[in-house]
Amino acid sequence: MDVNIDQNSWLNLTDLLQSGQYIFWDQTEYPEVPLTDDDVYIQLSAQQAKRIDLLAYDTYGDPVLFWIIMIANNIDYPAQMYEGMTIRLPSQDTIDSILKSNNT
Repeated sequence: MDVNIDQNSWLNLTDLLQSGQYIFWDQTEYPEVPLTDDDVYIQLSAQQAKRIDLLAYDTYGDPVLFWIIMIANNIDYPAQMYEGMTIRLPSQDTIDSILKSNNT
């Protein structure tokens, strides 16, 4: 079975692997998000806890960057977030550096 994913597609999260008759996505390896003095700490509102994508949009201008917030706070699933939880929002410079190093 041939599966072709455009290299620029958002579906191209990582490599497709094949084992016998089974095809599956390999686990995505995300970069580390270092601590910096420019990071901001906030307590989540009820809306922010429910919609991490909107928090990413409000913070970085891109809802797809929710994964950076999750990695920075050791969160495995968005459902682990709750109202009143204090989380770290990495600085825009950190985000730019991560994205630049992953696009090279």
